[in-house]
Amino acid sequence: MSPKEVQSKIESLKYTTDETKTIYLQQLAQCNSSSELQELAKVIEAGEQQLLEIQNTMFETLESYIWRINMFKYMPLFDKTHWIEKLIACDFVEEMAEVYNKAINAEKEAKENTNGGWTILKE
Repeated sequence: MSPKEVQSKIESLKYTTDETKTIYLQQLAQCNSSSELQELAKVIEAGEQQLLEIQNTMFETLESYIWRINMFKYMPLFDKTHWIEKLIACDFVEEMAEVYNKAINAEKEAKENTNGGWTILKE
C-alpha cells in the first residue's frame, strides 16, 4: 500500500472524527517503511470498524427505546415526544438507558395520575 492510498483511505473515513483523521495524517507523514504503512492502514480500518459498530449499537438502542416509549399507554403524546427528543440528543448508550429509565418512571406516574391523564415533566 502506498502513502497516497493510505492518505486517500484516511480522507474517505466516514465515522472517524476530523481530529483523528489529522492524527492519522501526522502518523502517515512519519511512516518510513512499507510495514509501517501496512500497520497504520490496519489501525485505521480497525478504528473505523469499531466506530461503525458503536453507531449501529446506538441506533438499535435508540430505535428500541423509541418503540417502547411509543407503546406507553398512559403518557400523553407531548410527553412521549419530550422523552424521545431527549433520547435522540444522547451521545452514549448509557445516557440513553438513563433517559429511558426516567421515561419509564414518568409513565408510572402518568398511570397513577387521576387528574385527566396529563402529566408534569420531571427530570
